[in-house]
Amino acid sequence: MARTYRFFLRHLARESLPVRPELPLRLTETLEPDIFYQLVKVLRVSAGDRVVLMAGVAGTSWATAGGDEFEYDVESAQKKEVILRFAGRRKNENELDFSLELLLCLPNKPDKLEMILQKAVELGVAAVTLVEGDFSRMKHNLRTDRLEKIMTEAAEQSERAFVPVLADAGKLRDYLEKTAGSEKSSRDAEGQSIFVAMERTFNTRSLPELMEQRRPANYAQISHISDNSTTGITILIGPEGGFSPEEKVLIEKLKLPCFSLGRRILRMETAAIVSLGIAAGLS
Repeated sequence: MARTYRFFLRHLARESLPVRPELPLRLTETLEPDIFYQLVKVLRVSAGDRVVLMAGVAGTSWATAGGDEFEYDVESAQKKEVILRFAGRRKNENELDFSLELLLCLPNKPDKLEMILQKAVELGVAAVTLVEGDFSRMKHNLRTDRLEKIMTEAAEQSERAFVPVLADAGKLRDYLEKTAGSEKSSRDAEGQSIFVAMERTFNTRSLPELMEQRRPANYAQISHISDNSTTGITILIGPEGGFSPEEKVLIEKLKLPCFSLGRRILRMETAAIVSLGIAAGLS
């Protein structure tokens, strides 16, 4: 039975892909080595299998990513070369209709961060920004190459149109003062609101209520991923132990809308996944 595998291009540009059946695409150890290794060494593809190549790479923004998928049939697979024949081109329509971003305080363990990033990509985030909260135990000397690899593989598995952006933005308080503290900040001008997951805040609105409150004025329903609109929401998740008193004062000062996930205290990874799942499910 023929199998189908999906990969984001690491080196080849979309414009360099052959789009006629008579023009083969030859993958080697020097041309897209990561994809070649997966196809030959790990997946052991054979003639008749299908490979879907996508142009959206790590660092591509939600508003500018191309959503094209290029389908190729495996003609032959040898130790030093995989020959692919063009079979079709189509638009990926699996993205959310608004920009959903995650502003994540660093957790206490690298494997927890990796799991959150993987699930965030599967749930449809356009970008993840890592910040250091007052109670964060991890620092910013992160292995971004490994994290981006995890996000790329998650985007391939979940059939995303592009790989979300990963950014490292320093201290949470500095980030909030810079992006949310000014009425003329670029994010505010683009309509990107920051919603804060706050424990033990029973008198606040739920996340669906906050999203619905903004939807009429700011949510642009788009028909394709390359639309110029960048409206949407950012979910802020604190570290283990929550936000410090100073951070809570700043959040209140900036009048950032807060939402509660219930009376129980959730692990931060649970809060991140639940919040993103609620937001994505409302699109």
